[in-house]
Amino acid sequence: MHTALEPTSLGIGIDTGGTYTDVAIVDLSTDTVLSTAKRPTTHHDLSIGITQALDHAARHVPLTGNAIKRIALSTTLATNAIVEGQGADVGLLVIGRVKHFSSPVLGIRFIKGGHTITGEEAEPIDLETVVETIEDFRGHVQAYAVCAAMSFVNPAHEEVVRKAISLYDPRPVFCSHEISTRAGMEERAQTAVINARLLPLMKTFLAGVQPPLKALAPEADMRVLRGDGGFMSLHDAEQHAADTVSSGPAATACFGASACPTGMAAIVDVGGTTTDITLIRDGSPILQKDGSLIGGWHTHVQSVDMSTIGAGGDSRVRITPDKDISLGPERVVPLSLAEGFPAPDTWIGPGTRAVCIRAIKTDAGDPILSWLNAYGPATLEALICGTGLGEIPLSSRLDTLRHRQAVVETGFTPTDALHVLGRLDMGNTDRAANGAASIAAYSHTTPEGLSEQIIYTIEVMIEDAIIDHLMRYGFNASLNRSFPGYRNHPLLGVQFDVKIPLIGIGAASAHFLPAVAERLGTELRLPDHYAVGNALGAIRAK
Repeated sequence: MHTALEPTSLGIGIDTGGTYTDVAIVDLSTDTVLSTAKRPTTHHDLSIGITQALDHAARHVPLTGNAIKRIALSTTLATNAIVEGQGADVGLLVIGRVKHFSSPVLGIRFIKGGHTITGEEAEPIDLETVVETIEDFRGHVQAYAVCAAMSFVNPAHEEVVRKAISLYDPRPVFCSHEISTRAGMEERAQTAVINARLLPLMKTFLAGVQPPLKALAPEADMRVLRGDGGFMSLHDAEQHAADTVSSGPAATACFGASACPTGMAAIVDVGGTTTDITLIRDGSPILQKDGSLIGGWHTHVQSVDMSTIGAGGDSRVRITPDKDISLGPERVVPLSLAEGFPAPDTWIGPGTRAVCIRAIKTDAGDPILSWLNAYGPATLEALICGTGLGEIPLSSRLDTLRHRQAVVETGFTPTDALHVLGRLDMGNTDRAANGAASIAAYSHTTPEGLSEQIIYTIEVMIEDAIIDHLMRYGFNASLNRSFPGYRNHPLLGVQFDVKIPLIGIGAASAHFLPAVAERLGTELRLPDHYAVGNALGAIRAK
């Protein structure tokens, strides 16, 4: 749409998700939405997808640097990375006499040292073990995390370890006292670890978004939405990447709040990789009281009270040996949207034939990339035969290549199921139907029956996640702990009724949430521009 007078105060909200990049252009003086756009996220170079989305949005609104006053960024890339088990390999050094705990790291060492609650040294730091640990970690980790007892009172031992690491290894170091000033050593350690794990991803994100945005509006105020709904500078986002883990859900909550200014509502964002659930009350998001639970790890990251499950429109579908359907948490390119791959019926099958892998980078030193570039896209089964690698080492190497954005994978997804059922027409329906027919043949069902089962599976996953989130809010309970296997009880049927409306965000919500809301006995609202709600939530956040 064109406006009679060009607005002189524009705001641009950008949400970079695992599947799509959304843009919303708003007149800041009137809060009027002038244009929106949705384009695929280009993981190998984020600037491409962002530029394409901006160019599409600019067809309706002239974008001049002087008129653009504010650019707000939100992203679910950090959330997706944690859910999918991605991120840098981290070495964690824990200083002080504490009960041992586990952490999502490559290696962890507990070392003597630390301070008391008054800041006095509890015992001297064991420098010999510190040096031995660094030498063991060097060459194997991409970042270090350091947490010492009472470092938020006296950080001396963390600083000693940081200095020691710098003498042996140039890799980045994250100290807990710089990230958290609260008691709770394990939570501080996990917060430092999550920041360390996400550093490469956040560097890649910022390197991708800055060039096109700086070229478009060099003087605009550019910020990243934090998980608690506030903003941070681009530099702070790199150094405190964990604060962006709930950036997407925070944008979700901010958009939902504008659609429901009074009372309570559950905001459900159905994306390509994950589904995020947040609550709002009287136009404001509800925040976590004690810090976020990120990937199952308790942290001191402040964020909206949220739940995330690894289920979305592009979740990978698996057929188990018992012919059951399993979804996610990995994301793959839907068959209907995949380019550069052979016809699905030439490769798709159970187990190691569930996905097809294509190289998008070259590396003569990597046997997988070399084979893929020589022979073309292949299944895991073909790669095992072609490279001579076993399934376990091959899978490990593929994880590394995924982290490097060196390969892309396609497989059957809920998005393909929607194409088969005629409910969606945004890609190549023939490819989706081709894949469905092949899978249905060994699953002893029909393509339509298979697709209906897949849609029902993701709806049930979302439904249970909503129930679980509401139970945690009201009773501090868990659905699985309180009613384990409740859907399969031979004698009892359990029905939950939700007393607050659901507000759907994301294009996929229109396909999966109506049945969920009906089974939960509640109202579903799909506000204007719900398909790009996170981009709007980012620019509307206060």
